[in-house]
Formats: sequence, structure tokens, C-alpha cells
Amino acid sequence: MYSEIYFDDTPNYRELITLVKSMSQEYFLPLMLYADGYKYQEIAENLGISIGTVKSRIHSARQRLKKMLQ
Repeated sequence: MYSEIYFDDTPNYRELITLVKSMSQEYFLPLMLYADGYKYQEIAENLGISIGTVKSRIHSARQRLKKMLQ
């Protein structure tokens, strides 16, 4: 359903991917679909949730990543 974006194999990139994959599916899937270029409406339809929930989960996932990276 989503593809893993490849940039390089640096330690920072590997750490970021590890952190993203450690998230629960409710945050991981919307974030990865958004990163793959899906629109909020498409994500909502694919996951069977509202657009507001999609936006909230993507925002929360970003905030969690920021905290984990500090």
C-alpha cells in the first residue's frame, strides 16, 4: 500500500526509518501514505477514517518524531 522512500543509507536516515516504523499502525500508515503523495481524502478512503482523523494522526506522528529525535 505504501512504498519505502529511499534516500541513502546514512546512520541518520536509518534512525529516522527505525523511529517511523516503531510507531503504531494508526500513525505509521497515514504518515507513510502522505509521504508517498496520497491526498488526505485518498488516505481517509483507503483507511476508512475521516479526513480530520487523517490530519490529526499525521500531525501527531510528526510531533512524536520530533520528540524522539531530540
